[in-house]
Amino acid sequence: MSKPPVLPLLALAVLVALAGFSCRGFFVSPTLTSITVAPQNSSVNIGSTLQFTATGVNNDGTNASLHNLTWSSSAPAIATITSAGLAKGVASGTSTITATDGGVTGSSSLTVGSTTNVLTIAPANSTVSLSTNGNTLQFNATLNGQNVTSSTTWSSSNTSVATFSTSSPGLATLTSTGSTTITATSNANGSSASGTTSLTVTQ
Repeated sequence: MSKPPVLPLLALAVLVALAGFSCRGFFVSPTLTSITVAPQNSSVNIGSTLQFTATGVNNDGTNASLHNLTWSSSAPAIATITSAGLAKGVASGTSTITATDGGVTGSSSLTVGSTTNVLTIAPANSTVSLSTNGNTLQFNATLNGQNVTSSTTWSSSNTSVATFSTSSPGLATLTSTGSTTITATSNANGSSASGTTSLTVTQ
């Protein structure tokens, strides 16, 4: 019986090995390259808290899963932060909040002080049309850089124009044309503040 040719078998083995290497090289797992921390450049009062979040991005542009995320504060005497990203103001000053995963970091500054709380309502001083916008309008409230819409009490000075329901915080039901003043009051995280904005409803 004749022996199989050696050279074709060697060539086949080389091709198989190269194919395996090529496949392994092609299916490369994405690598975490950056972390973005939000909110950026925020402030809280002493004793108040602020929730931070971190978003990772891979080298291929996809969102990354942060499985080993840790949080730290550059000045724990000014602001502390938990393993879940919840910061708390301790004393007046500024601290850098940093999120780290696998050697990749992202950061944001946090200023702590006893300054006057600022509540902002959006949209501000708006005019809406019933025929164009429908009969509802969503308002949002921000207190010291944190969205507190869901924990804010909402009211309208003219309920014949707009009303609010506690089941849908910030969602105004537009009932007729006219003008009203929208008031939002929040006591989120121990910080009390209120704000107003005007609303005009047209046909």
